[in-house]
Amino acid sequence: MGWLKLGYAEGAVLAVLLLFFLRHIWDVERGHNIVNIFVRKTRMETNCDVGLRLGSERFFA
Repeated sequence: MGWLKLGYAEGAVLAVLLLFFLRHIWDVERGHNIVNIFVRKTRMETNCDVGLRLGSERFFA
């Protein structure tokens, strides 16, 4: 790559970014990207909260 002169540090940064990008694409294809994980975790927390609320209402009623 004669037109792109990079030092070792720049090359290492580009390599890490490329690996991160490729891993992100692979995770998206499997449905495990960070957005899906966050949405799934939020839904689980919401379901737990609803279950606790319903349980406590039955307990105190």
